[in-house]
Amino acid sequence: MDYFEIMKILGFIVTVFVFYRLMVYERRDKTKGHYTRPAWNFFLKKLYAEYKIKQKQKRNQLRVENESNRYEIEAPKILPNEDSSDSQQIYGTDQEGNSLLIKFTRRRHRVAELWLIMRLSNGHVYTFADHPNTKIVNATPRIFEGSGLKLECLRPYSKWRITFSGMLRRGIAQDITDSEENLHFVRMNFIWTTASNPVFWPNDWSPKLIATSLATEKWRDGKWMQLMTKKDSGGYDQYGSCAGEVKVYDQDQSPYVEGMLPKIENFELNLPGIRQRRWGPHKNQHLHRTGVLLGSIENGCAFEVGAFSHKYGLTHSQFGNVLLPNGDIYPIDWTDFNLAALGEYQNHLPEATIVMIQAKKLKLTVMVNFKNNTKVPLYGGTQNESWNAFIVSIEIKFNTLNGRGVAIFWYPKNIREFDIQEIPTKIKRIFNRKDLPCADKLLMSFADKEAQSVFVSGGKGSSLAIMRVIQETKGKDFLDKRDRSQQIVNALIDQVAAKPLKKSFRVEMLMKEGVPQRGRQRSGSLTNAIFPDPHDFDVPDYHVPQGFIVSVSAFMRHLKREPQIGKLLLELENVAYERTVGDLKEICIKVQEAFKSSKLDKFLIELITQKLNQINYDGSVRFAVRSSGVTEDNEETSAAGQNETFLGLKTYDDVHLAILKCWASLYSYQSVLYRKQHIQPVVSSMAVVVQKMIAAEAAGVLFTRHPLNGDPSVVVITANYGLGESVVSGKADPDTFFVKRSHKDEVELLGTKAGTKKFFMEMDEEKSTIKESQINEDQMNSLCLSEEIVLKLSHLGVIMEKFFGTPRDIEFAVTNTGKIYLLQSRPITALNNFTDYEIIHENDFAVMNSHEVTTKSNVGEVLPGAMSVLNQSLFGEGMDKAVAVDNFRKKNYFGLYRYVFVISHHHLLMNVTKLMFENASDDPGAVERLSSLSVYGCDIYEKYPQIIDYGKDYRSYVLERTSAMLSVMLASLFKNDERIGEAREYLENVKNKFSRERLEKLKTSSDICDLIENVQSDLKAIGDTHMKTSQNGMLYQMVIYKILAKGANTLSSDNLNDVSLILSSLGNVESANIPEMIREIASTIILSNKQEEFLKVDRKDAVEWLENNCEAAHKIFLNFLKRHGHRGINEMDVISKPWERQPEGVIDMIKLNVSTLAAPSSGKISKTPTTEEIIENLKTPLGSIAKFFMAKLIPRCQKGVRNREITKSFCVANANEMRRGIYYLAEVMMHEGLLPERDLIFHLSFTEIKDIIASRDGKHIAKAFRRQKLFPMLNTLKFPEMSFGVPQALSNDINNNNEAASEGSVLVSGIPVCGGIVTGKACVCKSFADANQIQKGDILVTFGTDTAWSPYFPILGGVCTEIGGIISHGAVVAREYGLPCIIGADSATYKIKHGQKVTLNANNGRITLAAE
Repeated sequence: MDYFEIMKILGFIVTVFVFYRLMVYERRDKTKGHYTRPAWNFFLKKLYAEYKIKQKQKRNQLRVENESNRYEIEAPKILPNEDSSDSQQIYGTDQEGNSLLIKFTRRRHRVAELWLIMRLSNGHVYTFADHPNTKIVNATPRIFEGSGLKLECLRPYSKWRITFSGMLRRGIAQDITDSEENLHFVRMNFIWTTASNPVFWPNDWSPKLIATSLATEKWRDGKWMQLMTKKDSGGYDQYGSCAGEVKVYDQDQSPYVEGMLPKIENFELNLPGIRQRRWGPHKNQHLHRTGVLLGSIENGCAFEVGAFSHKYGLTHSQFGNVLLPNGDIYPIDWTDFNLAALGEYQNHLPEATIVMIQAKKLKLTVMVNFKNNTKVPLYGGTQNESWNAFIVSIEIKFNTLNGRGVAIFWYPKNIREFDIQEIPTKIKRIFNRKDLPCADKLLMSFADKEAQSVFVSGGKGSSLAIMRVIQETKGKDFLDKRDRSQQIVNALIDQVAAKPLKKSFRVEMLMKEGVPQRGRQRSGSLTNAIFPDPHDFDVPDYHVPQGFIVSVSAFMRHLKREPQIGKLLLELENVAYERTVGDLKEICIKVQEAFKSSKLDKFLIELITQKLNQINYDGSVRFAVRSSGVTEDNEETSAAGQNETFLGLKTYDDVHLAILKCWASLYSYQSVLYRKQHIQPVVSSMAVVVQKMIAAEAAGVLFTRHPLNGDPSVVVITANYGLGESVVSGKADPDTFFVKRSHKDEVELLGTKAGTKKFFMEMDEEKSTIKESQINEDQMNSLCLSEEIVLKLSHLGVIMEKFFGTPRDIEFAVTNTGKIYLLQSRPITALNNFTDYEIIHENDFAVMNSHEVTTKSNVGEVLPGAMSVLNQSLFGEGMDKAVAVDNFRKKNYFGLYRYVFVISHHHLLMNVTKLMFENASDDPGAVERLSSLSVYGCDIYEKYPQIIDYGKDYRSYVLERTSAMLSVMLASLFKNDERIGEAREYLENVKNKFSRERLEKLKTSSDICDLIENVQSDLKAIGDTHMKTSQNGMLYQMVIYKILAKGANTLSSDNLNDVSLILSSLGNVESANIPEMIREIASTIILSNKQEEFLKVDRKDAVEWLENNCEAAHKIFLNFLKRHGHRGINEMDVISKPWERQPEGVIDMIKLNVSTLAAPSSGKISKTPTTEEIIENLKTPLGSIAKFFMAKLIPRCQKGVRNREITKSFCVANANEMRRGIYYLAEVMMHEGLLPERDLIFHLSFTEIKDIIASRDGKHIAKAFRRQKLFPMLNTLKFPEMSFGVPQALSNDINNNNEAASEGSVLVSGIPVCGGIVTGKACVCKSFADANQIQKGDILVTFGTDTAWSPYFPILGGVCTEIGGIISHGAVVAREYGLPCIIGADSATYKIKHGQKVTLNANNGRITLAAE
């Protein structure tokens, strides 16, 4: 070995030794209690750790660009071990003292830990009835649902629905109590909406902060990096806002007895805050304690800062991040938050503390005042591993701003003894794939295990089978022992649960093999085939009438034997799905007749006879035959009353015929229509239940919760003498019994309400049916059920709700000996439906503070009304993403939250805060003021001076204040003509893709969805071009404004008039060509001397009349449709019909022009002045240098505005091509049975459409019908010129009485955009539907104008709009026709009365009352 080799070895040994001494070896144990203190080599270790952490974060970066990844990460996690957990925590607070904290931690075996603490500004605090215990043992597996609380993902990382319906205790309990005092029924409906991207732990957290924690600890070996996280653990934080309503019901339940609801306190809340998701080992397994502060600040900032301490490992690991008002999140790089000094002992929390935070260059001082009188204790766990926590409200001083929040401190052991519910025995499942019947098993008894499957027995048969087994075993031996096949099924279920949320992962999806039916459906019975431990319940005596089930297999066997029925069913399906033309009602009748005229085969009759003999042992039994469809009585659709039931049957032949009639009823017109409306397969299957008829003394229906509001503290029973048919059919006015149910499920009679009960139903002694009989006077004046029976029934209802897992609607019968029979049990389906409030606000953006400023101005011009849900998902999100990425350089913007173009009440609004605050100065000058005039139609800084202060607060926390907007505008100076050419090519490409020939080659709705997704890049390119051309014109306008203002911060009236003059001389504007062509058509008709005949023609026949009677006008009309047919009212929304689809609108405008033209007119606009003439006519005196620059700038500015109109037309044409694709998609989905109505597609988001195609999810259809119903109301909503905080629609009852106004009184003021003075009648049009009121010479007063209004401009005397900018449609076209015009006249449609004579002075921007 040579000298060099020896030195290499020695060098390596020395290096290792030095590394060990510097990085690992520590000479003495540096600890403070449980917490390790930094050693002498801390800084070296920190530098090395930070380097390694950055490498690891780069490798393990989680991305959310791909939508499928979002579904996968958001899905509930598989819990592989006993110590596994999966939790969601949502916190939000406003600055008035309202707050909500929810935490849902899923554990194995249906165990969960729930936190719910709601504080209201009135001082009341609400918690769970069992508070402070957090543990529940009856949670719904694989989703976040239990104890009335449900967290439902609507859109991954964007929207979560939070609902609660149950009992909450008012006040803070220190120990569990059975007291009913202060318990209130509360309903909460919130939608959590994100305001940021998710921040993943540990990949997105600060390497510096993590390195600090790691460097503090001893590094005993090379595995020190594993201290950072536990195996299979992870999570993320995301800021957003909970918006919704809370209803607190009064404790006095007596109104229920009177048929009313108790007094309700309503609260409408918007609570900015944070959502946190964590999965991995439960805290009990590895943590010593945790502490965290969550805060929300008045300017829109929010923060999380805290630390956790492991039992073994990191003894003090800090974490946190800060949300800025612009949506950026900065991880905290350094903080002095210290667990050892804060809440180490539970009873020694200080009154106040100061926490220093540094996040990037942002340095924050957070002063925290703990409101110790608000401390809320919580505990949970097991006897061996208990935990304790407490929650305290805090008031915050965030540098100089105020805020509110919460402090959460968690400890591994409880400080007091308490009774913890033990984890129950492992829950077994009834069903597995091996239990499914063979095809030849035609009849089953209720005791057969396979009878519990809805695919075998239908909804009704399945619930009866389950109730029969519970009855016979008293629930004690109800569940079978777990076997290998069961473990396989459970593994399959867990795999499905781990799949994306958009895929259905219900149990029955695993059982579709061997199911003899077409399509798939969701079943309440099967979904809830998981039961609580039966040993926890004392099941009262009840009976299920003897009987059996004619299975679905028997139904399918009958179809095979009757091929003519199969042919009719195929025809029915084709007509129902509009594949062929036919009368659906008539075909349904044919199918029913075919069933009724067919015969049961002898083998089946023999089997039925054997079963009937077992029931009819003495020959005196009467029978009930009930339909049991596989799609009825499930959690989403009950299908109640859709299929037939036959009662009181005497003979076996009657039973045979009734079975055929039940099968036939599956294809009654109402039943088929019901399934079509819920996108269930119209060709479905059915079982039939045959039972012994019970001679009931009384019968009725029991609801385990109040059916109107879902109050779990009230059980409602309706009953009448005799059979229950009189109650179920609604023919009789029954007795009603109200039973109070405690939160411990004890029952007592609350009150009764006697019905008139004029008749009852009983079995007809002579006929094979039932009959109506009169009730005697004694029975009429007495209640049909005793208190004892009522309480027994109520107790049974509670037990059944526990077993089935959902609130139940139960039919029962009581004999004269007091025996109780349960005849049916179905879920109450309407309790978790979306409320109107949720439908209206489901897509609202997250409002993080009361300083958020939004407006309908500008965007209201092209989208004046509500925006369809489909349009929101196709265009609204794309527009917003384009602005955020291109204009504000948001590199990591994935469209999870709205930035500039936001939604409220399904209206598109513009976020002034994001658009203006980030790039404006603290002292806005003339350019910024004129910029606001161009965009919003008013000087927002002068009209709303508080905006300047809001902007200062906003910008003080935005570190990366960029000149992004300016740089984008500068980039727009170049290659505009090339961009427009490229956009035209993109548009042609889109037209080719959506041509009828191309579309007809796509055979499935899935293929069409793929096409729509593929053209998104083309659509974005066209939208980007429009933005660039708009910015180009805006930039030149800003320079011109600067020259005219001569350095002043405000603009004079002369400056405004000069701007109006420059922009009024555009010439050849795209939108101005529309009225020109309309006027040309009208003049051509007049020249043909056929105007009188044309005016008499019906609008629907006018196009044909033009073709036959005025060929020249018809040719111009066709050219008009070719050039402008893609345009119309509300033209940027795919739900609207353009002129090419609805030419009657164009005909109306032609008729109006024909009737108002005294003589033929070319329709051409007067000669456009030259640039030199414009400069000479400017009122603002300019020097020679200024004139030189103006001569260069004016033509470019005018070209920019013209280009803007051209690219706007491209965008509208683009939307129209997309509309073609959507119409074809709706047509194909109709043929596939996935859409009940064509127009319903516009009320579905694109994600929902894909979900329907993938999983036939009917809940989206139900929601779409609700949206469709509310859309006309939403379309009429109006908003203030500027909204601060949560946008609120204006009341439609605004009454601005100006009758007392005298001549010359100013009615409204606005911004003049085209000078002149005119006096005339005010024509107030609150929407385009009122445009038919316009007469020649009228002064139009409306909310805003788009292209559809253009043809009316030639006959107007002047224009006044509530919204719009200097280059808005109304302003541009008014200037082309020289019409006096003002914009930004706030509430003009309310302040001016239709028909009033007014004077519009567009020189000073005022409308005054004129003498009549």
